[in-house]
Amino acid sequence: MDKVLGKLNMPTPKSEIKYRVGTIYDKINGKATVLSYVDARYVQDTLDNLVGPENWENRFYEAKGALFCEITINLGSVKISKSDCGTESDIAPAKGEASDAFKRAAVMFGIGRDLYSVETHFADLEKKGSKWVLPRDWKPENKPTKRGGGMSQVAA
Repeated sequence: MDKVLGKLNMPTPKSEIKYRVGTIYDKINGKATVLSYVDARYVQDTLDNLVGPENWENRFYEAKGALFCEITINLGSVKISKSDCGTESDIAPAKGEASDAFKRAAVMFGIGRDLYSVETHFADLEKKGSKWVLPRDWKPENKPTKRGGGMSQVAA
């Protein structure tokens, strides 16, 4: 049991990490922090590979107006359940809220938890219509960014 639960805490492979704009701290020049995340399919694949698709399940429920996801892992004679709530996304509010709740419940088991302690990344954004967005295929590896007056190298 401890062996399986320990594997859920493995570092997230770089190939599975995605990025999105965090806080835009310079709205005139498009400079922002960048957040790291994984998508729900990575969480599903990780659970399937480490505990088996037949040994985990999830369910959604509402509490005080918030959508929660509970993930239950069956480890033979022991079942462990953990849950968390999600927030709506800008693009698909209901779907985003469910996906966020699912991923946050997975963090309770350790999946993707390492992303909460990664170095803060900064990016020069691009203007797309009236919105600031990350440049296509942006990655933190060796991206020089300006913050204030100086240049800094941001590493993964």
